[in-house]
Amino acid sequence: MKTKVGRSRRTVSLHELKLLRSYFDITDDVKIDEATGHPAFDSIDELAKGLAGRIKKSLGMPDGEE
Repeated sequence: MKTKVGRSRRTVSLHELKLLRSYFDITDDVKIDEATGHPAFDSIDELAKGLAGRIKKSLGMPDGEE
């Protein structure tokens, strides 16, 4: 299945859904925890949920985040 998320086109294989994954560079968007110097989990989680919602929408699936 082919879809478009933002400016990126994606091909999604429905053959083995347990292997479904995608790679996005979020370096410029993630917040860094000043104490550890590592990306903050909450920042990554927020970005991931937003991306998942956009992908679901592009595939015509309900978001389910109510």
